[in-house]
Amino acid sequence: MRDILVLGGGPAACVSALHLSRLGYSTVLLAQPRRDPFVEGLSARVVEGLRNAGCHKTVEQLGEPVPRTSNWNSARSAANRETVVNRAYFDAALLDDVRAADVP
Repeated sequence: MRDILVLGGGPAACVSALHLSRLGYSTVLLAQPRRDPFVEGLSARVVEGLRNAGCHKTVEQLGEPVPRTSNWNSARSAANRETVVNRAYFDAALLDDVRAADVP
């Protein structure tokens, strides 16, 4: 029997499972790998949040941030940067971090 079941394998679910386990709750994470490959951009805040949560394997596999450009109504903006990740590798690293913290 577990105190808490966390559903999902993305950043929010994995970080939640890690924190709940550290608070002393008997936690289990239930996740299914994604079927379709895709890439996604992470903001600097998300990367820092993962670092602060102790997702070391996940952060280690991230590349360098790249400029984020947008064109809206003929106006071009490049104010931010983002880290582009392959979600299959990113999600696998998240689950590795969860397992390393002894969360099944």
